[in-house]
Amino acid sequence: MPYLVYFDSNKVVKLDTPVIRPIYLENNDKLKLNYDTEFTPIIKMIVDSIQCYLPIISPRDCLVFLRDELTNDFNPIEWSLKWYGADIRPITENENDNLYQFQVIFDDLIENCKSGRQIKTEFDSAINDGVFSDLLNIFNLKSEQLCYKKSKYTGEYEININIDSVYIDYEAFFSDVDLFKTFGKNFQEILLNARLESRRIIKTNSIKSDIKFNYWINGKLYEIYFNLRDAMNRFPVLSGRGLDNQCKVYQATTTKINIETDEIAVKLGLKDKLEIKTKMTLLRELDPYLFALYGGTDVLATHNLSVKHQELLDGIRNDFNLNSVEVKDTTGSNVASFIQDLYQAHFNPTNDEKIGKLIIDRRRLGNADSIQNISLNYYGIQSLRTVGGLLYSRCQRYPHIKGLLGDLDMSSCYATRLCSLTVYLGQPIVSCFKGKNKPTLKEALETIKNVNSPRDAWIIRVSGQLNNAINTLILSDLDFTPKAIKFKTKWDVNPNRLSINHFNAYKIGKQEAQSTLLTKEIKFGLINADLLDCINLLPDKWIDEYLNLNVDAMVFVPDKLICNSVDELISKLDNYPDSDEELKWDKETGLVGLLKTYSQSNLCLAFPIGQYYEKLKAKRKEYKKLENPIQEVYKLFLNSGYGALACRYLAVNNLLAANQITASPRATAWLMLNALNGFQVITDGCTYNWESVPIGLKFKNLLESNPNYLIDYQPNIKSNLVINNNNAQEWINDNFKQHLHDFYGIDVNHIPGNRYEYELKDEKFNDVKTVIYTDFINTGSGNYSKGLNGESVLIDGTEYDFTDEFKKVKARSFKGENKELLHWYIQSLSKKYLEPSIYSENQIIKFGDGKELATKLLSKYDEIAYPCGFSKTNYKIMKLITRSQFLFKTEKQLINFETNQKKLDEISKFILKKSFWQSLPDNLDKLTQYGINELLLDWECYYNFAKEKPIGLGFELLALNNSHKGSIASVRSFIADKINENKSTGFNAILHLDRNFGLANQFKWLFASIIVLKAHSDYRLEQQLVNSISEPTIFTVNRDSVVTLSELLGIQEHE
Repeated sequence: MPYLVYFDSNKVVKLDTPVIRPIYLENNDKLKLNYDTEFTPIIKMIVDSIQCYLPIISPRDCLVFLRDELTNDFNPIEWSLKWYGADIRPITENENDNLYQFQVIFDDLIENCKSGRQIKTEFDSAINDGVFSDLLNIFNLKSEQLCYKKSKYTGEYEININIDSVYIDYEAFFSDVDLFKTFGKNFQEILLNARLESRRIIKTNSIKSDIKFNYWINGKLYEIYFNLRDAMNRFPVLSGRGLDNQCKVYQATTTKINIETDEIAVKLGLKDKLEIKTKMTLLRELDPYLFALYGGTDVLATHNLSVKHQELLDGIRNDFNLNSVEVKDTTGSNVASFIQDLYQAHFNPTNDEKIGKLIIDRRRLGNADSIQNISLNYYGIQSLRTVGGLLYSRCQRYPHIKGLLGDLDMSSCYATRLCSLTVYLGQPIVSCFKGKNKPTLKEALETIKNVNSPRDAWIIRVSGQLNNAINTLILSDLDFTPKAIKFKTKWDVNPNRLSINHFNAYKIGKQEAQSTLLTKEIKFGLINADLLDCINLLPDKWIDEYLNLNVDAMVFVPDKLICNSVDELISKLDNYPDSDEELKWDKETGLVGLLKTYSQSNLCLAFPIGQYYEKLKAKRKEYKKLENPIQEVYKLFLNSGYGALACRYLAVNNLLAANQITASPRATAWLMLNALNGFQVITDGCTYNWESVPIGLKFKNLLESNPNYLIDYQPNIKSNLVINNNNAQEWINDNFKQHLHDFYGIDVNHIPGNRYEYELKDEKFNDVKTVIYTDFINTGSGNYSKGLNGESVLIDGTEYDFTDEFKKVKARSFKGENKELLHWYIQSLSKKYLEPSIYSENQIIKFGDGKELATKLLSKYDEIAYPCGFSKTNYKIMKLITRSQFLFKTEKQLINFETNQKKLDEISKFILKKSFWQSLPDNLDKLTQYGINELLLDWECYYNFAKEKPIGLGFELLALNNSHKGSIASVRSFIADKINENKSTGFNAILHLDRNFGLANQFKWLFASIIVLKAHSDYRLEQQLVNSISEPTIFTVNRDSVVTLSELLGIQEHE
């Protein structure tokens, strides 16, 4: 019997009979079912409970179904409605056959019909003669609920039975964890056949959900559709994505109780209260009422958070006089909907249907899918692929920097750029060049000037070599290929790609530029007005080299094609042809040539998104003062505008605009880095030493005396500033822009030098926030540590994501403590490197990874639990010297370095031979120091695992030789010198790698241990997946579930 949890009183009752709630369902009714699970992952995954909350039907309580209730017949909507008093049962197999009889009878009726008119006559006669009456009576249907239509796929006529539908929003918080634990075996085939896809959230990849169940409810037949919803990623907050934190930040009411107490731990026989949530079975068996109360309050919290999400979205849209729309499950989708509605509100305030369609057409012309198909676009989508942030260390020689250190950021860099941006709705001109006669950047800029293209209406792609100039500004796209590359479709994917039925079967990976800085070469680099302004600050000879680069492509909107209103657009249409191609005949040669012309498609509506983002910014500031939680959503909208414009899958994608948003902060970050003598530059700022800011010095003078100033931090520069934690931000506010002007010789008219405001980022040490710290210990553009007065934090800075910001590393040393990992990191980089360190991370397996793992394991096992929602421990070695710390001169040089790095990545292959693994059982004692007291597999399994998943080190291995004596700084400087010597190939010989491989032999037992730990982790997960197949609500898959893409596409074509 289930438990009923009353939210108002936190009372829990075990039900013997259903509690009666009024249930009235109409056609197209929409219900909501919030669900959650509690589980215990041991030898197998035990689902301890499933919580179900139907807020529309029974808002003050929820049902908790404990393990004994969870059978193969469990369906959350059926069992919930049943225990709320509904007469509900699924359709029987015989009834399902009877539904099919409608089609059989219809096929017989029209077998000899020659035309659509005859079919109509036969169908109408059959209805009037009661041919379908017996079947209709079985299902309590009326003849008006029958119709027929011609299938657009097969061309055949099909009978349609219009059964009343009910739509269930099946909502969780982080559905990857819970979804595949909530349906009994007898209902899992429907989920298995659904076209599920994951893009931050799990959803059905179809217009109408294909998770459908036929049910009799109170004597009436219904089709029940499940729409998968997830509340986690709508408006995630920087302080933490978890349910508790989001409820706290957004002030969503929750009655959650704390079960992680010492008292409960003692009762459960556990040493640590943090073990309780991993062993929920113990709590369920000890105190099912407390257990049910804990689980029940989670679903209420999810629902209340969801309601709050809707309120907050309505609040923002109301501030902009936009109608309420249902909140979507990702921030990007909500922002895209917001921007799209702003287009209409701005250009079509009267909601005229024809104007509305015209605006949509213009928007689509500016979309990536449209632009990639422009005629004579030799490079397809490559010209507009978005380029990321400026990421390089400038401290390749300095793994440990001491001083008065700070982090200076541009305030809301993406949002600020949006505040001055215009989005052009229409198809820009795309001019591509190939062969030897490409124009130079200087010539292309003359064209931009001639057509009077605004600053934010053009980008240029360039390539070429630099002789004198050192490039640290223009990123190369190393994935560029001189072909018309287009977005992949499902027909372009490897037809032999495996999937679990339709799970992620048609998903196409992101096709992004591989943005990399090369100091003496630029490959398909992007230049916009802000970056050009920065180039013009370089020495004259350097500027000339940039201007002489070859142009691969230009994307621009001429001023005369820009329209500020729909009326202006309509008035200009007749001035331009429908097509952008015109055939010209040369009567002297007789040849016909193709001439590109401006066309109607190139007319662009200029949407001033900046004025709306200025309002967003101002409203956010207003709400922040009032401590209104809506300010957090405003912040997300401000920071996510770029993502909405850059994402191909969102309707408002506009890559010309998206590239302006990223290029402008890239330019200003470069200005900041050089003006501060900074290091560790990222998208929106850099780290620097207050003691070494080049106060009173000039940029060009520094370059003249030391061109490598652009590449290497200069600790010998002295600022003579008197700065402390109290006056640091004041100095930035009062002096930094003037210093920027003086350093570069610019004034207030220099746009990238004046576009942003700046703020110091604070860090917390011993629970005290400070903007100044004293130690910066780094591995280049990867992890780094900040320190103050003996306390340090470890930051993961390998990726930049405005929804995440920087995160303190959650990994732990294998021995269990983050402090141990941090101590090893600091000692190795700042003092002496002695050995690698094993660290571990817990990984929850998400939907996509689950699909990959399942297809692999089903070649070994007949049936397994679907891995989504299971977890495993990952064991790793943190590499201390990799390519990310260095700037390479050319692509060829970089590739050679990466080739040698790959050898180091797989160093265990060279050290741990077959004979080593054969002797492993006799040397178990060598592994005990790493926490391994038994071997779960035979030696051959470890040997094969090691071949498939080798492990290795970075170039820190070189620190162990006599030349470097444990110094990471020495190795990094040595590599930097060799890169600077301009030797494109041969890093193996230059760095004596093969000769130094033997140094890794001393770590063979550590390497073996990490391989054993990884193998054990995989093995335990495998066994858990196999052992869990008997669990009634654990979703299982078998070998028949594995299909190739070509098989699925063949089925689609047949359908």
